[in-house]
Amino acid sequence: MKQVFMIFIMAFALLSQYGLDTGELNSVSATTSGRVMRLADLVWSPNGDEIAVASTTGVWLYRPDHPASQPRLFQHQDTTAEKVSYSPDGNLLAAVFFDGAVVVWDLNTSQQMARLKETTYLTTFLGFSPDGETLLAGTWTGSLHLWDVSNPDQIRPEFAILSVDRMVMNMNTDWTIGVSLPHSDLDSIHLWRLNDQFDQIAELNQFEAHSNIVDNVEFDASHSLIATASYRTDDGIRLWDDQTGERLATIDEWSESIQFSPDGKLLATDAVNHLVKLWSVDQALEEGTLGAGDELAILQGHTDDVQVVAFSPDGHYLASVGYDWTLRIWNVDTQLEESVIDLSDITHLD
Repeated sequence: MKQVFMIFIMAFALLSQYGLDTGELNSVSATTSGRVMRLADLVWSPNGDEIAVASTTGVWLYRPDHPASQPRLFQHQDTTAEKVSYSPDGNLLAAVFFDGAVVVWDLNTSQQMARLKETTYLTTFLGFSPDGETLLAGTWTGSLHLWDVSNPDQIRPEFAILSVDRMVMNMNTDWTIGVSLPHSDLDSIHLWRLNDQFDQIAELNQFEAHSNIVDNVEFDASHSLIATASYRTDDGIRLWDDQTGERLATIDEWSESIQFSPDGKLLATDAVNHLVKLWSVDQALEEGTLGAGDELAILQGHTDDVQVVAFSPDGHYLASVGYDWTLRIWNVDTQLEESVIDLSDITHLD
């Protein structure tokens, strides 16, 4: 069976609302000594032993089971890390930085393995292929870049899917691309597919999604459902059939960060009042609409708004980062907070 990717792209207009001048995108910000510090990405390692946090001072690796342990730091020319990704075997760490540089480290030696050709201004997605041999990055300008990790000088085709003002990308295991177009198609999702030879892209489908800009798109593990969120409207979170574009359910919740659990049974969302919520996907599909009181769990602990949520690879834990500058680890089974990691130290280096 061929192993391929699933890529989701959202292209956004209205740049002044998103802070293009600072490069802030889905990031937690704080101010230290007059300097704005940011957390731009949060990713679990494949075995769940580490969590990588991309920040203004570089990429920090934390041990969720040892929250007091000293994190490892990976840097590039004192430049902000925008996106981070582990290779499937967990041996490599890749990060893209604000200056466009894409750097790969060997985690066994902590040494830089390669610095790949720079991307265009601001990358919004970075991910490895399932075999770990290819690294892919997507930029705000609507282009896709691919590199051979073992041979970074090899030239791969660059794809200009859209000429856009801004885009956000996510990836799973099928070369299917979901695009939210700006301007006239502000609220629609377009599906594309990139073949496994990396040389062709074809449009598959399109459907209306929200009455305003789509801020987040996620696919479930079976690749049969799409979840979308638009936190600028009261449309809620919507679940779609990825083949037909039929809307299957709505979760009446304002949210910026959403993620399916690895088994596709849960959907985690950030929420107002500093909360993290867990929802049953089966219940949503059965009832059609969920709202306040229908949550499987409400996780309380953050003292400021939550920005990013991410399930561990085994689905038993959930990580969340908030504007309170903490990384919190939740036990999904018990719905209790397992640990709290203070991130304030990563806002500056001695």
